[in-house]
Amino acid sequence: MNWCCLVCKLKTQKKSTPLHAQHRRRFTQSFAQMGFDTVSNCLRTTSTVLQNLSVNEERAREAASTGYMNATELADYLVRKGIPFREAHELTGQIVVHALEAGLELEELPLNDLQTFSPLIQNDVFEAISLEKTLATKGQPGGTAPTTVHQALAQARARLLL
Repeated sequence: MNWCCLVCKLKTQKKSTPLHAQHRRRFTQSFAQMGFDTVSNCLRTTSTVLQNLSVNEERAREAASTGYMNATELADYLVRKGIPFREAHELTGQIVVHALEAGLELEELPLNDLQTFSPLIQNDVFEAISLEKTLATKGQPGGTAPTTVHQALAQARARLLL
């Protein structure tokens, strides 16, 4: 029985008017114990997984560099060049379609191809849409900026007393 079902049953049972208070108390305690056991088992499993986890950095970088995840950065780049966001968004969509048709990622498109969409696109576009820059611009809590990730990890370790 999953955790959501247990909570739902517990809430439903708690709201109902039981005929026997003693039975209700035992029934509630059994669901609470089942919920506690489920969460405990999940935490133990998660701990084991995290302790034995290894990341293939090369593969992770490759996966993060595909799928046009840097399209937002391209739109932001165009806005910084003075193009209104609505137009920058539309241009970015057109560039992504062109890249898809060419079988290339955005950073693999030649500069002259990009400039056919806007003469404002210059060589600095490749830095703006790089993986490092894409990650670094997401500095809000929960974001992918390296400093944000390191802070979140430090806070998690402090909470877990690691």
